[in-house]
Amino acid sequence: MDLKELTYETMLPHVGSTFRIEFADRTLELELVRVDMLREKHTSKRLNRDSFALIFRGPNDVMLRQGTYPLDHAILGPKVPIFIVPLAREEEGVHYEAIFT
Repeated sequence: MDLKELTYETMLPHVGSTFRIEFADRTLELELVRVDMLREKHTSKRLNRDSFALIFRGPNDVMLRQGTYPLDHAILGPKVPIFIVPLAREEEGVHYEAIFT
């Protein structure tokens, strides 16, 4: 899937699904736990989408640095480059956020 196709509406059905990041020595799984509407107004004429955020939860034993990672998803496709930011490490795992404007 191309980043231009990612919208609040296209991502909402995937809450609860798993995204994978392949590293040389391990595969890290992130669960999409929430999709938040940030602004219900198209701020980009080029992309024609509302601003939204994806909230992921990963394992507690590792915290990824802020950066772009190629995420694989069973339906959305392989290696979708998404810029994620770590939010917090909590008992149930590490939370990450990706914002789209």
